[in-house]
Order: sequence, then structure tokens, then C-alpha cells
Amino acid sequence: MRLGRGKWRAAAALLTVAGVAGLAASASASTATQWRVSNVWGSAKGRFESVAATGPASAWAVGSLSNDQSMAAHWNGRAWQTAHIPGASDFDLDQVAASSASNVWIFGQGIGVMNAFRFDGSHWHTMALPALSNPPSLQDSKAVAFGPNDVWIAMWGSCTAHSCSSQVWHWNGTTWTNHPVSAAITGFTGISDNDLRAVATTSGKSVTAYRWNGSHWSGMSIPKSTGLTPSIAMDSDSDVWIDFNHTSCCSVTALHYNGHGWKTISSQWTNGPAALTLDGHGGVWLGSFFHWTGSSWQRLQDNLDSGSYSGDYNQMVKVPGTSASYWNVGYALPNQGGVANIRPLVAVFGQTPS
Repeated sequence: MRLGRGKWRAAAALLTVAGVAGLAASASASTATQWRVSNVWGSAKGRFESVAATGPASAWAVGSLSNDQSMAAHWNGRAWQTAHIPGASDFDLDQVAASSASNVWIFGQGIGVMNAFRFDGSHWHTMALPALSNPPSLQDSKAVAFGPNDVWIAMWGSCTAHSCSSQVWHWNGTTWTNHPVSAAITGFTGISDNDLRAVATTSGKSVTAYRWNGSHWSGMSIPKSTGLTPSIAMDSDSDVWIDFNHTSCCSVTALHYNGHGWKTISSQWTNGPAALTLDGHGGVWLGSFFHWTGSSWQRLQDNLDSGSYSGDYNQMVKVPGTSASYWNVGYALPNQGGVANIRPLVAVFGQTPS
């Protein structure tokens, strides 16, 4: 295994957490509907890392097996089916992004090489990524796709003694071009080529934000904040969210921009930071188990650790074309087994898309 990227070691560490949720709700949080297991690949030992959906009848989940082979599955509106990605068998598939059912991009990392695999609705195409010296892990990246000739992938940055920098690559249909951010970014999102956002923390733990306007990056004005591992999500210029966990245990802060100003909303948990998922109705999810509806917190329940499995989730996505359906991917651990026996998992919240 390529343990240098820490993927399977991290899985072992996560299994020391009791159950999947590992979250402490605030006293005012109400209980909402459960996450439900949609599919567990009982014969495959591995995990899913990323999920993308373009509608009720099309979604993709990608990850890797414990023998460093790729793992991918497709939702066709009726069932999840294992998918074969030509040329990707020796890659860990870490990110998937899609703008439509005929424009799906999967990013994978092999030994000393990174590739993108594009599905045009009928066929797969291998799209070589730029050759990078000391490339960062694709597991710590975020991709967005606006069209077949308009794809972005941002990688977590790093710092030297004098400066910080992050690589943000753009595919224009012919070449990849790097538009670096002078910060060690940990979150990335966007709604168009002219409106991309990124967040980072400085060496002093100050949260900073940046905007790409189509030609260059510039700093964004946000409330003065100190925290770790911020993430960012947006539906429009008037619906932008940033969250981060405090440098001391457990408290999480979310910042919401509504087009006029920023509002601070706080919650609590015990399991570190998580990516944001917008609900399309002015609310936001902080990870998989806390949902801010716009007026109150809901604490989501999970039926995974009450049955024959325990496990963890890695990424969730709202299903376009639905009011409140979500896919979530990660891994399940049979109650009789160790980390070597983890299985790829897909869960669903709300009505099953079809």
C-alpha cells in the first residue's frame, strides 16, 4: 500500500472514534431524520473518498481499495453499480466533479503520477495532469467543473519560512494553467470562471479568504477570525459560507454572507472540522450531522453504527433537481473485523433520488 499518503492509517485512527457521528449537539439542536445506508460493497475492501451528482438519475462515487486499486460506482436512478474506469485501475481515485451526466471528471493519483479521467456520456478519456515536483496529495484537493473545457482543481497549499502558496489549475480544453494563491488554502469553491473563492489560515491562525475575478486573486474582507482548516461553499454572490474550528477543542464557527454583510453562527462538535454543504434553501450543513436550517440547528442521526456496521463518511453532496435529497460516501466496518476489512459505503438522506 502507498501509506505515505496516510489514507489507510487515517482510516485506522478514525475507527477509534465511537460510532460514525462523534458529534456533540448544542442544547438547542433538534433531532432530524436519519441517514440511511444505501449500499455497502460487501465483497470489496476499501473506501469512497468523493461523490458528485448531476441529477436524481446520475451520481458518481470514487475511492480506492486496500490493494491500491481504484474503486468507482455510478447511480443510474435505480441502483448503484460498480463502474470500470479504463486506465485507472492502479490509481487511488480521490476527487470527482461533474457539470452534467456527460461531463464527469475523476482525479486519481498513482505512484509518481496524477491523472484526470473524463466521461463524455459514452466514453472515458485519460487527461494527463501537469507533471509536478513533490506533488501534494489529491486527497487534499477540491475540483469544480463548469463544462468540458472549463475545469478547476485546487490543492492544499504549503508554506516555507518566507511565504505560502497553493496550486490552482484550470483546464481550458487544451492546456492546464496554474493560477496560484499566495496562501496555504484549505477550502475552494466557485460558481463560474469569474467567481471562485478560497480560504486559508496564516501561521498565526488567522482565517483569510480570496476571490478569483477571472484574471487574478485578491483578498476578501471577512470578519476577523482565528481558527483552523477553514472550508468554503457558495450558491451565489449573496449566499457564501465559511466555517472553521477553533484552535482549542470543539467549537465551530460558521460565517454567512447574504449579499449585504456577514453573520456569525456557532455550533459545537468533538470531531474536528468538516466541509460545508449548502441546502439550497438558505441553510448549510456542517459535516454530515449538523444542519442549520436558517433559523435553528438540527442534529442528524445515523443508523450505521446501530446495525451490523460502524464507519465514517468522507463527503456528501446535495442532489440537483431534488428539494432535500443527499448522497454521502465513506466506508463501513463490519462489527466483526478490523481496519483491513472496511467496505465502500454510500448513504442517503431524504427521499432516495430516482
